[in-house]
Amino acid sequence: MTFYERYAAVAEKSGLKPGSEKAASLFGSNKSTVSKWKTNNITPIGNVVAAIADAFNVSTDYLLGRTDDMTDYAKGAKPAPEKSTLSPGVIQFPNDESDSLIRLIKRLDPADHLRAEGVIQGLLMQSKYNPAPSSLPNAAHIRTDVSVTPDMIAHDEGIMNGDDF
Repeated sequence: MTFYERYAAVAEKSGLKPGSEKAASLFGSNKSTVSKWKTNNITPIGNVVAAIADAFNVSTDYLLGRTDDMTDYAKGAKPAPEKSTLSPGVIQFPNDESDSLIRLIKRLDPADHLRAEGVIQGLLMQSKYNPAPSSLPNAAHIRTDVSVTPDMIAHDEGIMNGDDF
C-alpha cells in the first residue's frame, strides 16, 4: 500500500473523507496538498507524517508502510503478546548460558521475538541438530510387495553419496 492508501484508510476509519479540507486541517495541511499525495504518489515530510499519525492515533511506521500494525507504541500502548510456535523445552542450555540468552531475548519487542525465534528454528533445521535416524538405512525400500536386493541398496546409497549411477 502507498502512503496515500494508508492515510485514506485511517481517515475513512475515523469517518472523514481523505481528500476533504476537514481531514487536511487536522494536521495543518490543505486539500490541494493531500490531492498531490494521491496523484503524484508523494509521501509528505516527516513532521507532517507525525502530525497525521497523532491526528489519527496510528504509528508513523504504519503510515510509511514499515509495518501493518497501526498501534502507536510511542504513546505507551503495549504490544499484544504473540504466540510462540516453539514447543516448550525445544531448546535446552546449561543454566549459565540460558540465563544470558533469555535476558537478551526478553529485551526484544514482540516482532523481534518472532525474528529471533525464526533464526533459532532455522539453526535447528541444520543436520547437526537433526541427525538422520540410523535405524532406517533403507527406509526408501520398505515395501511388502518388492524384494530388495543388495544391488538395489548399493545403487541407492551411491546416488545418496553423489556417485554416478
